[in-house]
Amino acid sequence: MRIVSISNKRRRTPLIDNNLILKVIYTTLLIVKYSKEAYARLKKESEAASSGIIRKRCRALMSKMSEPKLSSERLAAIAGCSRNFVDSMIHSYNNEGIDSVLRVAPIPGRPGRLKGHMDEISSRLESKPPRSSAEAADIIRDISGIVFSLTWTREIMHRCGLRFIKTQPIPGRACPQKQNEWVSALQPVMDEA
Repeated sequence: MRIVSISNKRRRTPLIDNNLILKVIYTTLLIVKYSKEAYARLKKESEAASSGIIRKRCRALMSKMSEPKLSSERLAAIAGCSRNFVDSMIHSYNNEGIDSVLRVAPIPGRPGRLKGHMDEISSRLESKPPRSSAEAADIIRDISGIVFSLTWTREIMHRCGLRFIKTQPIPGRACPQKQNEWVSALQPVMDEA
């Protein structure tokens, strides 16, 4: 290893030719606490979790547990993430335990104010679906007393499992010839009635 100085207007900065020292620091300082139970839980969660971020966290920690001498850069390449992500997962696991790694933070935003009302809002919106976002906003305001913009109302409706469907006129693109045949077949029944 050789240290090279470069001239800078403010100061002389030493540069290290290769990143060997940094690799040694990252490999030796970041040691993960290994336990068989934690590894088994990480493996189970990496296969069964529906959240992609949880699976990625599990892969990063499992690779560090199985190969503790690998650098964070190599682990990041294995897990498909960044070195900082691997470092933060290792620190989080070492300091707070496996539950902190497997926990997903709630989505930030205004609908958090509706925590106690979401079940009632969801059942009311599903029982009689609103025709517009403004109608849904009125329902939410009646239940919770909170007024939301139409954008947030659509977000709340989406979280309740509702979606917008584009309507078409009935019968849509029906063939006029088949309609006339149907009317002529139906005419004797109508006359009899």
